Amino acid sequence: MVGIDSIGSLHPLPIDSLWGSHSLVLSNQLLPLGSDTSSLLFSLVALFYMALLLFSYNSICRTLPPLFRSLFNFNFQRNIESKLSFVRTRGEIALLSLFTLSLELPLLFERHFLINFALSKALLFIYVSLLLLLYLLLKSSLLKYLQWVLKRREPFIAIGRAGFNHIILFTVASVPLIILYIVGVEIRESTIFNYLLICALPLFILYLITVFHLLREGKFSPIFNILYLCVFELAPPIVIVKLLFSYSIV
Repeated sequence: MVGIDSIGSLHPLPIDSLWGSHSLVLSNQLLPLGSDTSSLLFSLVALFYMALLLFSYNSICRTLPPLFRSLFNFNFQRNIESKLSFVRTRGEIALLSLFTLSLELPLLFERHFLINFALSKALLFIYVSLLLLLYLLLKSSLLKYLQWVLKRREPFIAIGRAGFNHIILFTVASVPLIILYIVGVEIRESTIFNYLLICALPLFILYLITVFHLLREGKFSPIFNILYLCVFELAPPIVIVKLLFSYSIV
């Protein structure tokens, strides 16, 4: 093996420089099978997403301003939730936000999962979509179960809607990363993760405050309020963050 020194001349390099501490080898064994087909499928999904985004443009423009206004105004949030048209439009935008996150994460962390787990963007998109769908189903089932057991519908319906609101706002906060990705700006995975964490943390705190207000309005016992917040709202994000740290994304 040969190298080029500072003046441009060739000189031999030792063979062990191939696997030095700063070397990164991506062998053919790490490349997922059918990577061309996988990239094509992911591109088709991305094109479908762009068409869906254009189709939902008016709904997005009607939904985002009230959401931002309700972020620090609990009374205003309660007023817009009473409007059926807003609730329907917000539901559509929430699903679009989950779709957006399913596309964003494979794009932003593609290199990490390709090198460490040999996962293509298409496979990662499928896994992320399934995980988000599973979380949504579990959370919805839990809230419906609590409605049935406690014979109280309104507080838990409002909690579910508040969760949708903050998912939408988090997705909006993550859009700059996609813009930088599209224009070709390279960002380290650790920087991306830290940015998403910084965006998620204040939104999550505001969500917890909203949930606490809703539980107090429902006149549940203080013990139930604390248990609900700790077990069903705080524990899942903590587990997810610890898993991400264990996979060395940061």
